[in-house]
Amino acid sequence: MLQKYQNLLNNLRAMQRVIVAFSGGVDSTLLLYAAREALGDEVLAVTLAPPYVPQAEVHEARKVADHAGVRHLVVDHPFPEVIRNNPPDHCYLCKYHLFSLLKGMATDLRASEVLEGTNVDDLDDYRPGFKALNELGIKSPLLQAGLTKTEVRALLKTFGVDGL
Repeated sequence: MLQKYQNLLNNLRAMQRVIVAFSGGVDSTLLLYAAREALGDEVLAVTLAPPYVPQAEVHEARKVADHAGVRHLVVDHPFPEVIRNNPPDHCYLCKYHLFSLLKGMATDLRASEVLEGTNVDDLDDYRPGFKALNELGIKSPLLQAGLTKTEVRALLKTFGVDGL
């Protein structure tokens, strides 16, 4: 597990400035801590907050980003019209729409990458949004390092961030 974490840090160090898509959940939290360790102040956490994301989750994300010492933006965003009528591919469409916004922010801020927290165990689920991430070139460093959900939680516990 520690070797996987070192691999994660090494992969992140190869990047210059990154945006972490930050929900405040365990996966994006570990990614945020690792990115901060690897890149210092060249990390920006961004929480997208469309109306269906509970404000309590946004508040928790703010607290975690503050604890990690990472700059954090919360971007209020209207309901994505592309999913208003709940089409069969709504997960794909929503993910594509929201991560396109992050890609645009990355361009504006001269960030080299947009990162998100998919881990190895997520591949066992049907995740149509993952196709959108691939199409947009969004990086999944936890997945690349081979980290599982159990390992993510164990690593967070070693950092004293085990309340998630």
